[in-house]
Amino acid sequence: TYSRAWEYGFIYGGLSAFAYVHWIHENAIKDGVTKLLFTARDGYIFKKIFDNIYNDIPSEYVYWSRSAAIRGGLNEDRSYRLSHFLSRRVDSGETINDALDICKIKSFGRVFKQYQIDLDEKITSENIGQLTEIVLENIDEYDQAFQSQIEYTEKYLNSVVGNHKKIGIVDLGFSGKNTSVLKRHLQGLGLKRSDIS
Repeated sequence: TYSRAWEYGFIYGGLSAFAYVHWIHENAIKDGVTKLLFTARDGYIFKKIFDNIYNDIPSEYVYWSRSAAIRGGLNEDRSYRLSHFLSRRVDSGETINDALDICKIKSFGRVFKQYQIDLDEKITSENIGQLTEIVLENIDEYDQAFQSQIEYTEKYLNSVVGNHKKIGIVDLGFSGKNTSVLKRHLQGLGLKRSDIS
């Protein structure tokens, strides 16, 4: 026997998930998609459902979270990257060192040190303007700090896409920003905007 919570989830969540996966499949067929990318983490269960029902379109679970989009995003996405690097950490108790570590750009710490900024200083509403100004004054070095992550991301996505020429992205994120960053990367691999849905 199953618990009431399990039955509720199966009946309501299962039917909704099935309908969504069916809709994805219908649209992928209509658009001529040759491979579907289900993005982490929300796409995990939907890929499982899709693969259990359909086998006519290859699919892959893609490690593409907000963190991947920020750190591996192209320089055209630097405002998104900058907001997550500093602005989202204002008055959270996190230090500049924490932000550098989270974004995997410890090397950029030397820029702050050149301005006599203590890396153990917390990011606050009082210093966010100054910190942002320092980053903008050193934007080339800031972009360079992310370069190895961008290159790794391009290599990873190239292996995911392979020879496929029409890609469908399944992302349940609410802002659409991560998907936009992913689409730009795929365009950088040679796919036309019209070949990504």
